[in-house]
Amino acid sequence: MSLIEEMASENVKISKTVKTNVFVSVDVEKKGAGLEHAINAIGIAHCVEGTEDIQLFTVCFKDKEGGEFEKRCYDEFWVGQNNLELLKRIEKEAIDPVKGWKQVESYLNVLELSFPLEHYRIVFIGDNPGYDYTAIDYAL
Repeated sequence: MSLIEEMASENVKISKTVKTNVFVSVDVEKKGAGLEHAINAIGIAHCVEGTEDIQLFTVCFKDKEGGEFEKRCYDEFWVGQNNLELLKRIEKEAIDPVKGWKQVESYLNVLELSFPLEHYRIVFIGDNPGYDYTAIDYAL
């Protein structure tokens, strides 16, 4: 007997509810490739599938230690890809890291409460999720 048949024979209801996807994109900007390099900013956007309403969240962090940029990161990403204006904006909007991480936590808590898992499926997407999520995990 298959597992499905076993479950059916025990009168277990199998939910066939289709959940609505909520797409969440996370991007991290850092001072270098290694985990030891500070996070400059985190940007998060989310959108409910089938809508065009995109909600944005950004937090920029002051570097407590005044850490230097990794040369390759600065040259290739910030200068080489014309991101110096973005860097200026990040530095201007930077806040204390403790306050910033509390904002990230609050945003994610509100996201979770706004889209209960019995009705929604939260799908995280990104252009380099292994790098971004590892950096966040390490910083926490």
